[in-house]
Amino acid sequence: MLRFALLAVTLPAYLVIASLIACSLAWLTGSPKPLYRLSRVGFRMSTLIAGIDVRAEGVPTDFHNALIVANHQSHLDAPLMYLALAVDMKAVAKKEIFQLPFFGRVIRMAGFVSVDRSDPVQRKQAVDQTAEALRRGECFLVFPEGT
Repeated sequence: MLRFALLAVTLPAYLVIASLIACSLAWLTGSPKPLYRLSRVGFRMSTLIAGIDVRAEGVPTDFHNALIVANHQSHLDAPLMYLALAVDMKAVAKKEIFQLPFFGRVIRMAGFVSVDRSDPVQRKQAVDQTAEALRRGECFLVFPEGT
């Protein structure tokens, strides 16, 4: 219960402060790197507070042009994959995620791809955007069992 209370206080504060700093730095530098670095710090801080030990074995050290496909069982899946793989990956995410305050702005600036699951034309556009980013050498995380 104490861990949850500590997370409930620190995580929202970190999200607001870090997203403002990271978005400003990303805008100034023209690079999404600050977004990824401060996200990784926040994820590590959160897992430490929650008592989650993240370990990965047999993970390649040089990712590029990779499509990572995984099951999606909880809200922890994406951040834990991000920490375990230690690569600045983008994701295809439902459009509703992009509407979240602060977080939506960060993932948009990082180059995540929004998909409207109810619109077949936009779904195709999301696939095309993802394929183009993969051709540029970027890495993507996809949870395909969604709707």
